[in-house]
Amino acid sequence: MKKILPIVLGVLIAFPLYGDPIHLGLEDDYRETPGRRAEVIFFLSLPFALLTQGLIIAGLYAVNNPNDPLQFNVATYSFWIGGSLLISGGIAYADYRDTCLREKEEQTQDHKEARYYVQLNHRF
Repeated sequence: MKKILPIVLGVLIAFPLYGDPIHLGLEDDYRETPGRRAEVIFFLSLPFALLTQGLIIAGLYAVNNPNDPLQFNVATYSFWIGGSLLISGGIAYADYRDTCLREKEEQTQDHKEARYYVQLNHRF
């Protein structure tokens, strides 16, 4: 164990110096597909949606039934999980729409600038 620890520490210290994409031979212009971005956003927001909605359901049950222990039945679980899936899907869809609209706006702006540049150079 004492021999492995310095090796692991050396790798952890050296990785930021030599582990970047330039030294690994990877290209810098990585483009994420919209589907992959939506997938990442969905699965990152799902635990937070589950936790938040579970706490809300438990809190509402505790307020309405203060003397009863918390009991979840099949309908409560299906509402909890289904609602969390819908919330995470909505978050991913909203991000997808925002990202697509921004990219389309940037492409339109670049196209207008390129057209203006061509028209300006064509006159001379």
